[in-house]
Amino acid sequence: MRIAISPDENPGDPGPVATNGTEAATLNGAVASALQVALQRCGQDAWFDPSLTREERVAKADGDGADVLVTCSHNESTPGLSGTQFVFCTGGQTYGLQGPAADAVYTQLAGIADWPARIADAVSDDAYECCAFPRDVVFVRYLHLSPDDEHLWGQQDYADWVAEATARGLAATFDFPYVAVPPPPHIWRPVSTDPRQHWWAPYVSGADEVVELVTRCRAPVWKPDVGHWYQNGAIIAEPVAGEYAEWTLASHVRGVWYVMDEAGGPAGQGPDGRLPADHAYWIEDAVTDSAECGGTRPPDVAEAGGGHWWSI
Repeated sequence: MRIAISPDENPGDPGPVATNGTEAATLNGAVASALQVALQRCGQDAWFDPSLTREERVAKADGDGADVLVTCSHNESTPGLSGTQFVFCTGGQTYGLQGPAADAVYTQLAGIADWPARIADAVSDDAYECCAFPRDVVFVRYLHLSPDDEHLWGQQDYADWVAEATARGLAATFDFPYVAVPPPPHIWRPVSTDPRQHWWAPYVSGADEVVELVTRCRAPVWKPDVGHWYQNGAIIAEPVAGEYAEWTLASHVRGVWYVMDEAGGPAGQGPDGRLPADHAYWIEDAVTDSAECGGTRPPDVAEAGGGHWWSI
């Protein structure tokens, strides 16, 4: 559906002004802009043009066949006043879906923590946008610019909160699907830690990053005769086909990942299990294949299996 969005005030008119200098026009514009984004994300043909006067907005909305006009507004700044108010032209509460839309939008706003009560509707033949637009109008005075409501409209994310609530209310009323804001992309990165707080501190001398798995990863050697097996920092053998490392600990040293084998080292001939630091077997991760454990690098394996990636 086509939805026109109005910021209530005419260009250059500040509207009510809070004691801290915040102008209603600023909040109206922020909410209107966020609402346009929310409605477009929901697949609706929504537009917002803050350069137009009220008369021009109504004419444009009517002329281009807008189904609904949504006005984003804020009330006076008198201390002691609080709450959400909807504005109607005389008879508007029972015209079309205006009444149900107001109810639905307020229901969503009330879900915001500490949101105030809805106060009596303002009904007047002087409400130009409500009376001049021939189809449904949803005119919301979200809050008062009083100190009583400042704990909400003063929040950094306020415009986004109310825009999403408004979009949900409109979706419920006018029967289109609400599409939620997608979650931010997950960024897997190491978490800084003090090695002294972990069992593996003696094993990772010289490392700048460490991966710790919950369960062993069996990683077969897939590049024989390329890397090396190490013990206490010294080369002890070259990997051969058929060998593997079973590891829960990996360390990143001078740009290279190494995994600590707990299955006996070269050809599995040594003791099994987690050995003392100076007896532990290590091999370059690039020589082994951890793909069956969820990744080709130790951090990827940790992410797939609920492990830890530390920076030290």
